[in-house]
Amino acid sequence: MCILLFPIFVAILFHVYDAVSDYVDEKSVVKDVEHRISGQMFKFSDGDFAEYVTGDIELVKLIDIDEQVYEVEWTSSDEQIVNTNGHVVRPQHNNQDVVMTAAVRVGDIFIRKQYNFTIIKSSVIDTENIKIVTIKDHHG
Repeated sequence: MCILLFPIFVAILFHVYDAVSDYVDEKSVVKDVEHRISGQMFKFSDGDFAEYVTGDIELVKLIDIDEQVYEVEWTSSDEQIVNTNGHVVRPQHNNQDVVMTAAVRVGDIFIRKQYNFTIIKSSVIDTENIKIVTIKDHHG
């Protein structure tokens, strides 16, 4: 009887080993993804930085960890100001704070990281309401 149960025991043992091994591998990948998205996941236009954004933001869309590619999904707290592709539309009247969130799925786990940006108001001048005044020199 013991000899008959041995193959079943071995099969169960290997199944448990595979499950634990997959869990450890997934946990390692999660840690690597968390480390990666805690770093620079975007690139600013020349002269811009997080507290002073005037141009589009180049958002990382894919990350490669241990030869496995993971998609980065972006959300925006205000898609009319910064959309999920990083296109910036500067507000007209006041600077606007926007939170961009990067999310990466590893198995059944979502890893998220938020980034805060301040979009600087537009300095476009309304040319329709400008009057040109010519001053004549009466002394000449």
